[in-house]
Amino acid sequence: MYDTEPVETLRYHHEMLIDKVRVESYQQAILSVVRKGDVVLDLGCGTGILSLFACMAGAKRVYAVDAEPVIEIAKRVVDDNGYQDQVVLMNDWSTYVDLPEKVDVILTETIGNIGFEEGLLGWVWDARKRFLKVGGRIIPQKVEMYMAPVNYDPERDRTRAWGEDTYGLDFCSVKDIADNQVFPIRLDAKDVLGDPSPFVVVDLRDELLARYEATQVLEIKEEGHLHGLGGWFRASLTEDITLTSVPPNNVPSWWQVFFPLGDLIPVKPGDQIKVNIGLDRDGGSWSWKVKLGTKSGGMKAEDGWDFEHQTPSGEILPSRAETDFMLRPELDLEAQLDLYILQSMDGERTIGQIAFEAMERFPGTFRNLETAREHVYSFYEDYGRPSHV
Repeated sequence: MYDTEPVETLRYHHEMLIDKVRVESYQQAILSVVRKGDVVLDLGCGTGILSLFACMAGAKRVYAVDAEPVIEIAKRVVDDNGYQDQVVLMNDWSTYVDLPEKVDVILTETIGNIGFEEGLLGWVWDARKRFLKVGGRIIPQKVEMYMAPVNYDPERDRTRAWGEDTYGLDFCSVKDIADNQVFPIRLDAKDVLGDPSPFVVVDLRDELLARYEATQVLEIKEEGHLHGLGGWFRASLTEDITLTSVPPNNVPSWWQVFFPLGDLIPVKPGDQIKVNIGLDRDGGSWSWKVKLGTKSGGMKAEDGWDFEHQTPSGEILPSRAETDFMLRPELDLEAQLDLYILQSMDGERTIGQIAFEAMERFPGTFRNLETAREHVYSFYEDYGRPSHV
């Protein structure tokens, strides 16, 4: 069977490269933030273009990390442009890599259509904690998620069609799945029924939470049929350079996001809706609730929600047998430690050396060197033998 993955990879990354507003904004930000001699971490490096911008700005070394096959394209681009001595390419998830040094700058373009759905907060949270120097810099500095009520457009309907008669067959049970999905969508300014509001504002230099939740009251400004909520982002790459996907969108490689309500609600100017939005740091779980006709923003115990949705309810789960075959298991932290100790028992290193290296590689696992030594020695007792070297 013909493998379409290379075509899709090339198409996706080419769309980003030809988005001049996106690329040139990042280029300006990197050239203004990265200093001569800096060490830089590029999270989700893609084709490597941001890493090369960092080199152009004077970076001494750039660690370019991406778990996808596009890293092979990045290697070619880095070599072709003569930066192979400055850029260290790492083909893995950033949460699984270790760097031999701290970095001065973290830069990432893992901004989703609504800012956070590609896991931006999780990647930055981990990288900041493990790799960033005290006083280090981050691009982008701040990301804001905006929400607004949006009008019904039958040409872009993603949910209601499942509840209709389809060639004489009943697909209604699928509608509940669709109503709990978050859809990328192209919004026009005319689709927006009321003023947008920033629901989640995150400064990536501050402490990042495991979950974010916000409730606001939005006022309807235009007559129409409330179909759901539309969302987009505003990213401050630096204090002076911003990117936004607000409609009408001038960064075509980003879309907006649609949160369906499942019904069409006639609305008129002056109507108000109370909206609650929740998201996890990894960007994989979302919830949205809407209360119609609310006249104040205060949360009251007796208030119910007219619409409640969450992405876990929209999951399409395979059968158990398919799940077993398709699972991609990985070792938890304890198993990684055990495997590391076993692989270190190579007949060359002493128990003391292995214990010290295990403490460095798995910080916080042992109280002190003695407890690490005892743990390693227990593996020697169970699986080891004295070296004959």
